[in-house]
Amino acid sequence: MRTWLLTSIFLVTLHGTQAGALSVTPLQISLAPSGAGASQTVEVSNELEETITVDLSVAERKMDDTGKEKTLKSVEISRSFLIFPPQLILKPKEKRIVRLMWKGTSQVTDELNYRLIVEQLPVAIPRPQDKDLPRTARIRLLMKYLAAVYVTPPGAKPLIEVEPSRGQSGGLRFTVNNKGNQHQILNQFKLNCTSANGGVEIADKDLPSLIGQNVFAHQTRTFLQARSASLNEVPESCRLTVLKQ
Repeated sequence: MRTWLLTSIFLVTLHGTQAGALSVTPLQISLAPSGAGASQTVEVSNELEETITVDLSVAERKMDDTGKEKTLKSVEISRSFLIFPPQLILKPKEKRIVRLMWKGTSQVTDELNYRLIVEQLPVAIPRPQDKDLPRTARIRLLMKYLAAVYVTPPGAKPLIEVEPSRGQSGGLRFTVNNKGNQHQILNQFKLNCTSANGGVEIADKDLPSLIGQNVFAHQTRTFLQARSASLNEVPESCRLTVLKQ
């Protein structure tokens, strides 16, 4: 009879990409506070040639003004969601559907931010064909997905305001304030700035510090940006326009 000696476990956390061992779709989920939209399904796939065990849970998502994120679990948060089933045993190449449902208050005025944590557990399930192989050491690469979950009230919208100022080492600082009640991801946008020398329109590719950043509802984020040919002085004012939601 074969036994595994588990010498090391490597944990890989994936926010928005997919690897060959474990796959989760979709990686962004928007739930309504009530009604049919309060429930959505998630597909979890095992791409390995062995059986794996997967655990699913939800945590509150917090982010500071620099973009550093942390997740917080609690009994209250667990009771606000229904995950069915909360654990899976997936055979090789098997796919399963999991239902995620919001059970919290229906009186949501500002969008709420969570993470669905899909985590492969360090449980080795031996295959029948391995029973006669010698005892050996094994290194397991465990996958952990963090899918974005938003509980979004009807009619919610972001409202982005930008305040430019002088940054460190002669650079620029942009303070981005979302005064709306829905998050905004800065994927495709332009920045129109005015100064004493006139106005300038800056494309998102010239503002790499802002590209792809997420600004939660009623959150302020700070970004440092080096000066460039298109933006070589501190503007008096700027207006950010999102080109694609």
